[in-house]
Amino acid sequence: MADEKPEAQEPIPPPPESSDLAGAWNDLREAIDIPKLSDEKLREFVDDFVSNRIFTSAHLHENEAATMLSMVFMPIALGCFSKVQEESFKNVGVIWEYYSKAGPRSINGRPIFFSLNVLHIDDWERAKKAINREIERRQNIEL
Repeated sequence: MADEKPEAQEPIPPPPESSDLAGAWNDLREAIDIPKLSDEKLREFVDDFVSNRIFTSAHLHENEAATMLSMVFMPIALGCFSKVQEESFKNVGVIWEYYSKAGPRSINGRPIFFSLNVLHIDDWERAKKAINREIERRQNIEL
């Protein structure tokens, strides 16, 4: 028995996303369809944003967005977008959630959410303009 040699094991092939099949693997991923909001829902989003009831990925500074996004919005860290085609991310305006849904802890002063919403980029462009107008309107309220 001491003279027996162990059988040679075949090497484990790399996962499809790391091999020459990466392009085909991406084609198998899902495309997400981010619906556009109705005008009423977009008004609600703008009001909630200006009234500080929601936190968005736009609240993160550019230099911290890459590292903090998945810490603030935990579903990202847990892989909620792992099966999504990269092309789909071109339609993402911001990721957001209501502060009322934040967990009991924070990370570097930022809330931690266990759920998220995605706003279409066209809606985000419309919302940014409306947010700026609403902030200006609120600052100029006659008392």
